[in-house]
Amino acid sequence: MKVLIVEDEIYSRQSLIKQVQGFDSDFEILEAANGKKALELFWSEKPELILSDIEMPFVSGLELLQQVASSKGNSKVVLISGYADFQYAQEALNAGAAGYLLKPVSDETLHDCLRKVLKQSDEEHKIAAGMKLLHYSDGLSKYICDGLSSGRLPDDYVHEKMFQRMMTPYRVIVCSFSTKKYPESVEFQFFLQQFLSKNIDLEYRFVMLSRHKWIILSKDYDTVIETFQKMNSYMDQHHWKYTLGVSKPQDSAECLFKAYAQAVTAAEYRLINSRVKLFDYAQVRERYPVKVVPFCKTEQLRHYLEQKNAAGAYSLIQEAFQKIGENEQASVSCYETILHMLAELIQKQGHQQGREMPYAEIALNLEGYDTLEEVLEAVRGVIDFACSELPRQQEPEDGGIVDKVLDYIHQNYNKDISLKELAENVFYMNHSYLSHLIREKTSKNYSSYLKEIRISHAKDLLGDPGLSITEVANLSGYNDASQFIQVFKKEMGMTPKKYRELLQKDQLDRSGEKY
Repeated sequence: MKVLIVEDEIYSRQSLIKQVQGFDSDFEILEAANGKKALELFWSEKPELILSDIEMPFVSGLELLQQVASSKGNSKVVLISGYADFQYAQEALNAGAAGYLLKPVSDETLHDCLRKVLKQSDEEHKIAAGMKLLHYSDGLSKYICDGLSSGRLPDDYVHEKMFQRMMTPYRVIVCSFSTKKYPESVEFQFFLQQFLSKNIDLEYRFVMLSRHKWIILSKDYDTVIETFQKMNSYMDQHHWKYTLGVSKPQDSAECLFKAYAQAVTAAEYRLINSRVKLFDYAQVRERYPVKVVPFCKTEQLRHYLEQKNAAGAYSLIQEAFQKIGENEQASVSCYETILHMLAELIQKQGHQQGREMPYAEIALNLEGYDTLEEVLEAVRGVIDFACSELPRQQEPEDGGIVDKVLDYIHQNYNKDISLKELAENVFYMNHSYLSHLIREKTSKNYSSYLKEIRISHAKDLLGDPGLSITEVANLSGYNDASQFIQVFKKEMGMTPKKYRELLQKDQLDRSGEKY
């Protein structure tokens, strides 16, 4: 085994090397004094195991772990720290660490950790070998599996013709198991062989794409849906947590990917109706025809992300999901549209601010989740990640904000706008802070300032004899004329009618003097 030891303190690094060699002298040892060098060695040497201190120059142990995890290779990372902090350890393990050790590391503790890592690696190799056997149970299964795995059918004339002759027309059935509860591969293989051989007289093939996803390709016939509904009942007896997605019938090998995509999409409807286990693509498309539920708060979401307001950004996505859920005809594509919009927005902001964020790192795929709650939890993680990575955009000076707010009030005084709505939906800021800024600028609170503007405009409007008192009230922002009269009388010491009479008398007096 090739082992990389990452430790900036030379004596601690040499001590770890001796301890690892004491466990197995045949291990090939690589060493790095900082995280940057460790990454270079990881990419060039591909060590099976990395032992790294968390506090490292240039690149921390956690950052190293994230890079290794994103490579999707087989390398294991064990992190070492001088901090006995449970939250710190939990963060490391949640990020995919194979172990977490505290300094000073004893021989016994290190050797126990190494034994666990070796056992885990051995089990993974056995699983991979088993998957390979399942993939290639016969030539046609291999042809199907290779095509689905690579996204392109192999250039294989013989098996292409065999597929066309033996399987068409056909349907693709995706069986997706929960990552929390799934059968052993051999167990489910035996179940499929027993069930399909008894219930399907025509041709079928099945392959395992992963421990959580199996593909069944069945020749189409009149009662194929009923057959898999029956399989659904048998699977329930095993208490597996799963979903079956069934494609439309297809008539050529080239349609394999289309059928697979349909079956995957059908299975995603478990997010909408968790009580159902089998989803037919044709039926769900008819049952849930709404493809888009409008999202009108893109600018507010953008602002929250720019200002690293993760809670505010998450609440907007949560509200959008709730709105989709209230529409009984909304399809899963409505949720996908929101997730796509979020990923594009984060990526665009990162690009504008000099931080490239690969789409694959921030885009969420519904296929990997069992419930909408799990999807939202993943959304929270993406938003937290984005807010920690994106540079904070500088706020304009407070005085500039207030001037914009006051200008907005002057332009919209006749509308029903509360301070909270103005703050959160127009200027995207805390309403208490906005109230403070307005008072500081005008020496008045928001309601007093708004009332002053409305009364000022009402006084001008009362000079037009063609407008009734009710019309003046409405144009000044008061839907209730009696309320307007009370407010006006309190502010001016007289009713609007009396004020108009005085205006008219003043105009007559001035015209008489002029004459």
